[in-house]
Amino acid sequence: MYFRFFSNFDDFLEKNYLKTIWQVSKETPFSEMDFNMFKNISEKIIFERGSKMLNDLKSNYKK
Repeated sequence: MYFRFFSNFDDFLEKNYLKTIWQVSKETPFSEMDFNMFKNISEKIIFERGSKMLNDLKSNYKK
């Protein structure tokens, strides 16, 4: 039932703020990264995801 809200897989990733995580994991699986690489990528992803979430909240608040 939940997946009926999405038109396709990319739509699902986008609306759940998972697109960057999906792209990064396709390039290099997290299990194959050394700790520093994992840490740097994770921090970048967390920042990007948080920024997108805040922008969505701001735009929804203005409506």
